[in-house]
Amino acid sequence: MPIILSQRVDAGSDYNDVPFVVYHFPKRSRRQINPGDLFLYYQGNRLKKEQRYYFGTGIIGKIELCEDGDHYNAWFLEAKRFIRRVPIYNPAGGYYESLDYASVRKSETPSWQNSIRPVSESAFSAILAAAGMHRTVNICGVIEKTENPLHALGLMNETYKDCSPAKA
Repeated sequence: MPIILSQRVDAGSDYNDVPFVVYHFPKRSRRQINPGDLFLYYQGNRLKKEQRYYFGTGIIGKIELCEDGDHYNAWFLEAKRFIRRVPIYNPAGGYYESLDYASVRKSETPSWQNSIRPVSESAFSAILAAAGMHRTVNICGVIEKTENPLHALGLMNETYKDCSPAKA
């Protein structure tokens, strides 16, 4: 199931996030995020409506417990910034996150205060379409389900052929 990750880009944060690289989050949220999850980045600001928008997408990779024991880091695969920001309001009416809301929560109104929250497949796809993007293939799930190890290695090589480790 796709998820929304709240990311402050207009102000400072108490978390050690590196946008489009790693998401730092509290231990209490660990069950809401898993390797292979597709995500949308959301910037929220309860005081300024123009600063409420979606601005990127990707796949959750490895999740590690931080040294403090109270937080985790979720590393991203294929994280991409949108060419244009997508406002939270659907031009057809209501919020994008309200599309097919019953599949992920009881209330039609999204739980904006939750930094990690589920989003329906239809809302996820509509937000990507509004951003001018296509749905990211969940390559992690495809690789995990591949029974032939050589085929899995081939898929990984093809997927990550243009990636290189960050230079220190």
